[in-house]
Amino acid sequence: MGRTLNLRVTTESTRLRISYIRSGVTYGVLPWPSFDALWRRGELTAQRLVNPDLVRNIFLAWPRNQPLNAATRVVRQEMMEICHELFEAGIIKGDLAIERADNQKS
Repeated sequence: MGRTLNLRVTTESTRLRISYIRSGVTYGVLPWPSFDALWRRGELTAQRLVNPDLVRNIFLAWPRNQPLNAATRVVRQEMMEICHELFEAGIIKGDLAIERADNQKS
């Protein structure tokens, strides 16, 4: 339908977003698990969004000012591989900033 959201309030805090919604300050777009219990108790009303054209930036982050131990480097590499596999399967869409062959410094 090509509608654009008019964002008035933004926050990364799910708890704060739900607080705004419950108090009537705003509506919100939330992942189902974050408000399922409230919906089941009848505290919120929800309508499913079907095939929304929404974009969310996600990042894998690690500290720059200290070295990672071996276990953390392995987990980071595994997470990067999973992201690449999901991207190649079309589950994650967009642009990957890090190539699979990159050798990340700790």
